Amino acid sequence: MEKTYSVYAFMKSRTWALTERWYENLNKDREGVYGTTDEDAVTLLKNQNHDFHLLFCELFREDQPDVEETFKSWIQTMAEDQAHLKTPLPDMIEEFLNVKEQYIELLEEYALHHAEAVTLAEFNSWHKQLALALKRIMVTFTENYLSHTAEQLRSRQEMIALLSAPIMKVREGIALLPLVGELDYDRAMIIFTQTLEKCSDLQVRTLLIDISGVSEIDKRVADQLYSLISGLRLIGMQVFLSGVRPEIARTSIQLGVQFKDVKVYSSIEKAMVTLI
Repeated sequence: MEKTYSVYAFMKSRTWALTERWYENLNKDREGVYGTTDEDAVTLLKNQNHDFHLLFCELFREDQPDVEETFKSWIQTMAEDQAHLKTPLPDMIEEFLNVKEQYIELLEEYALHHAEAVTLAEFNSWHKQLALALKRIMVTFTENYLSHTAEQLRSRQEMIALLSAPIMKVREGIALLPLVGELDYDRAMIIFTQTLEKCSDLQVRTLLIDISGVSEIDKRVADQLYSLISGLRLIGMQVFLSGVRPEIARTSIQLGVQFKDVKVYSSIEKAMVTLI
């Protein structure tokens, strides 16, 4: 009996059993992919786990293929999988460790049934091989996962930046910039940059900034708004304000920030009657 082949064959014969036992013992009360109740999603999760076992068993072949190369495609697929991206990283690390325990038990079972053929040195070698392989897989997976998560975050930030300054062209040379929600320093800087670029692209000469959707205003917000208007004027644009609610007007005056040299309209409708 060839011991190396036997270990490999023994593991290969248990791949689906490993997957079913893993899913049976899985903590399904967590958020993300492990807590899904969708049958198709559960089937996919099991198949992904089974694919892992099929690949992992290959590491116990006599020629012992490279870990990173063997798992390269699987790791990339998992790191980009949307269901796994919605799953906390610590939960996934925990499942890698649970799988490690499964393989330790599997090796112990094999050694117990082949006690006369397996030496302590061989068992320790398999145990070390198992630990090192999973360590490399976990590190590589984490690196890929974090890289893809960071890329998604950058994409979201770019989308937020674009939505922060939704310039709407009203007619030739005239556009509307409606501001909604909080207007903090960082967002004001994004709005300033995006507004300059979009107004230039659209050849806007007159811009109406509507702040009826701004939730609240303080001195810093008012200062940023005034800086935005001043910056736009420096490049030759006419800038008007609309939607200045009485409470915002009072707050601005109390804070010592007044738009005395800016034409203000109570609503977009009234501003458009004049501008168009």
